[in-house]
Amino acid sequence: MDTTFIEQELFVRLIQVSELLQAACNDVFKPYGLTHQQYNVLRILNGADKSGLPTREIANRMINRVPDVTRLIDRLKAKRFVSRRRSQRDRRVVKVHITEEGIALLQTLRPLVDALHRKQFSALDEQKKRTAIGILDLIHNDESV
Repeated sequence: MDTTFIEQELFVRLIQVSELLQAACNDVFKPYGLTHQQYNVLRILNGADKSGLPTREIANRMINRVPDVTRLIDRLKAKRFVSRRRSQRDRRVVKVHITEEGIALLQTLRPLVDALHRKQFSALDEQKKRTAIGILDLIHNDESV
């Protein structure tokens, strides 16, 4: 079999699976008026220390690249899930913080997301999951990608 064909098939399958997994996540978030990217921002901020994070740092930690993180944060702020504060040390820096409402939403969503992931990967035993992670890490860490 032509290796180019195999590589193309692998690429297409990875994209298809990624789309399938993200669509299922979006179905979980939709009733809460949230997108997968917004959920990711909330998780990032929840894991940050109390001083918050600047927008650029949030963008660097995102799973998916989002062209306008500021707009994404604006939407979360309008829903009162995040707040913005100017740094006292450097007034040019604005840091984003998760609010109590944002933390409460994450606590509500966590068991739903955990259940979804268990269902999504139920066909794989522990060893196959670890093998898949290892293979994906090889692709992710390949400097030629």
